[in-house]
Amino acid sequence: MDEEKIMDNTLPAPTDSEQVKNDFPKNNQVKNDQNKDEQPKPTLREMATSVCIVIYRYIGELKGKSHNSLGNLIFQETMKMTVAASLASESIGRDKFFENLEDGFYSSGRLLVYLDFAGTLGVHDELRQAIVETVTGIHKIFAASVKTVRSKQPKMASSQVPI
Repeated sequence: MDEEKIMDNTLPAPTDSEQVKNDFPKNNQVKNDQNKDEQPKPTLREMATSVCIVIYRYIGELKGKSHNSLGNLIFQETMKMTVAASLASESIGRDKFFENLEDGFYSSGRLLVYLDFAGTLGVHDELRQAIVETVTGIHKIFAASVKTVRSKQPKMASSQVPI
């Protein structure tokens, strides 16, 4: 199979930097009284879903260059991260909420490791860097959320018992 046929079977990816930038929500889109035309800041769920779509295109490019294993690993962690972000917002109970936040934190961390390795392959590096930037932001949100939930958990009874 020649390279042209392989590329026809992959998902399209943005080819210029403006398209790459437009695929991601802007972190500075905050609604305020001064400028009512700006969009509200995206939720973690929206950010994860948005980057998931872009990563799916990037995976198509990786697989088009015969990097199937790495594409599969990136896909699995992307879906875990996206599902965790979605389920965290719908969780019933603090334990499930915390579990989903932790799952999202670890999956986004693994995703960053895979994307770092993908940088050595030179496949659409501009898009990969934009993805890394967005996933890093998501990873930081998960980390801050896990830290916040942990800090609000009641201290264990054994630590309050006098010795």
